[in-house]
Amino acid sequence: MRREWPNKIYREIESSKSKQRFNKAWKHLKNAWKGLREFWKWTLWGIKNIVDGTDEKLGEIIGERKSKITNVARRYLLRTLIGLSVAGYAWDKVVDYVWDSDKNKIEYVDENSIWANEDYFVKGYQLQNEVINGMHFRKDVWLTFYRVEKWDNLSSIREKISKIPEFSYLKNDIYGWDKSCRNIYSFNIPPKDLKPWLWIPIPMQKEKREVSLDDFRKYSKQAVNDMMNNEIYGEKIKTLVNKVGEKKVVDVMLAFALSESSENGKIWGVTFHRRENHFSAFSFSPFHILMEKCADKKTPGPWLKARQKLWLTEGQTYHPINAGKLFLAYWVEKMNWKDISPYFNITEKTKGKIWKKYNGLASYWDKLYNNYKKVSSKSKR
Repeated sequence: MRREWPNKIYREIESSKSKQRFNKAWKHLKNAWKGLREFWKWTLWGIKNIVDGTDEKLGEIIGERKSKITNVARRYLLRTLIGLSVAGYAWDKVVDYVWDSDKNKIEYVDENSIWANEDYFVKGYQLQNEVINGMHFRKDVWLTFYRVEKWDNLSSIREKISKIPEFSYLKNDIYGWDKSCRNIYSFNIPPKDLKPWLWIPIPMQKEKREVSLDDFRKYSKQAVNDMMNNEIYGEKIKTLVNKVGEKKVVDVMLAFALSESSENGKIWGVTFHRRENHFSAFSFSPFHILMEKCADKKTPGPWLKARQKLWLTEGQTYHPINAGKLFLAYWVEKMNWKDISPYFNITEKTKGKIWKKYNGLASYWDKLYNNYKKVSSKSKR
């Protein structure tokens, strides 16, 4: 499902309309059931009379009752089909509302950005598997996965995939493996981690990932607004906003995204996925939220649990709004539903504590604080 929108993205459906559609769907479903029941009643009645009739009665039944049976059966069959059709349409609208019930108003987002022209509100998104030139792919909104085959290596994978027009940009050397820069533009997975049947993300074209800080700020504000109305995390996010203010929450979100995925002051240089060797799992989104399972290899960790509770696929987390939602839900899960406001108060003294809880690498502490000062000084109060 894809919708092309102009320079304003919005999705606003009133609950009253949803209730009306639900009642309409239910009404027509009942009419359809009644019509179907009457259709079979008259059809079976006609058959019974014909089968039970003697040769003398057979002519009478066929002559006198055939027309009535046929007309009644046809009428109820038509009512059934119309009822099912209308009910199906109305029910589809109800489901549409259930998935898209959040009110979203995003103004003045660059209309040329791919994020502005894609329907990121898809819920219950079904992954699409494809086989192209003998290679297995899995489409997930903006993200495409490749299934590793036996004897594959990063060079051969890149060479094979780049022959497909959609991925021809991979021929550019910046998408090649480069140990010195940790492969931040390309597949972002160490060669030793490649194993047959593993699904690995294909890096999105670098230029298409671009999102300006101004747009990212607007998307982040929308994520905060949506999360305050979320039935699972809403109360926690409302408490956070009430304690530190929306501006500081958004500034912290930008600071983390800049620290994880930026290049030259834009959130797009680094790929939005990374293989975390220590956890044998990928991270996704501009915030690089880890999709890890616990030690039992079955129970989802706080990162993965947050994504599952938000009903987001890995590909959906690429969108800045969904990424922002995941970032906020991550902190709630990570802190075991305790007060998360201390982690949205970045200062020279607290930056180490906050980053260590999020990343664990002390080398990034100054980066986080410097990025926070940068975005907070430029943002409107």
